[in-house]
Formats: sequence, C-alpha cells, structure tokens
Amino acid sequence: TFGEVVEEPTGKLLYQPFESRLPPEDRDFSDVWQTLATPSGITYFRSREKLMVVQNASVRALSPVGQFSAAGLAKGVLYAHDSGLGLLRVDSDEASLVPGGEVFKNTRVTAIAEGEDGALLVGTQGQGLFEFDPGSGELRSLGPALGSAEILSVHQLGDGQIAVGTLRRGLFLLSRAGELRLRMDRDFGL
Repeated sequence: TFGEVVEEPTGKLLYQPFESRLPPEDRDFSDVWQTLATPSGITYFRSREKLMVVQNASVRALSPVGQFSAAGLAKGVLYAHDSGLGLLRVDSDEASLVPGGEVFKNTRVTAIAEGEDGALLVGTQGQGLFEFDPGSGELRSLGPALGSAEILSVHQLGDGQIAVGTLRRGLFLLSRAGELRLRMDRDFGL
C-alpha cells in the first residue's frame, strides 16, 4: 500500500491510501521500495511492477517492460531503472530511455544518485559503480576497489567524495575519481 497521512480537524492523524485513485488494472503491485519527492511537488512511489506518480490530487501509474529495480533524483528529475529497457528519465506522465541507457538493460541496478555536473552515480549488484551522463550516454566505471560488492546505496557528499553502502561488504568512501579512501566493515569500525 502507499498513501499519505492527513490531519483531521480534531488533530487526529489518519492514513489515506492512494490505491483507490488508480484504475483497477494499475492496483496490482507488490511492496513499495522507494518514495522520492521533487521540489516541484511530485512524489514518486516505486514498486517493482509500477512507478506511481502523485501530483496534487492526481495519482498515475507507469509500468515497466521488465521491473523497476531502482530510482533516484538528480536536479529534480527522476531517473528509474527498467530491467527490460535500461535507464529511463521520468517526466511526470511518461518514461523514456536516456541516450546510452540501454547499457543497463538486464543489469541489476540497485542505486541511482545525483553525481557532479549532471552525471548520475549508478550502483549495481555485483557489477560495480558507474558514473553515467544521461545527456550523452557516456559511461565511466568507478571504484575498482568495490570488486563484486552488492551496492545498496550511493551518495555523493558535499566535498565530492562518494559514499557507497553494500550488502555484507560494509561502507566504502571513494574519491571523486573512484579511488578507495576508506572502508568500514565488521573488521574496521562497524
């Protein structure tokens, strides 16, 4: 389920699901794994089977060719991974493949984050971390130190360094160029 919490005049908080605002054919989806809100007031809810778009009182659903495995915001724009197509740019009512985005088709993308100069940081399950330019399709591998780590999250810090959270391999801190600066795991600080 997905929805919002509203306050009644009495001060009581009430959960209101959004499913009833979707057409019946768009209500069949599993767990919502991500919620992302843009500065312009659009909120996205990502499940594997649907990407729900909530704007004002309107709720719409987009369907993937494969599955939606990750989504992330960059400069207020949502990018989502469709395992059957690749990396998509989502503009409110439609999703379109970005130039070069097909390189991620059939890749298990697990994290998408804003990088520097309009680039995206794209984390994968066992295939590494990439810097990807959604305008040109240019792709650069980052962090060979990550090896085959299963990336769960990625975030570019204010100083340009990149924090990468992994499953069972700990936390990595990389330079802008992808060089290992720090690794924290059970043996080293976690």
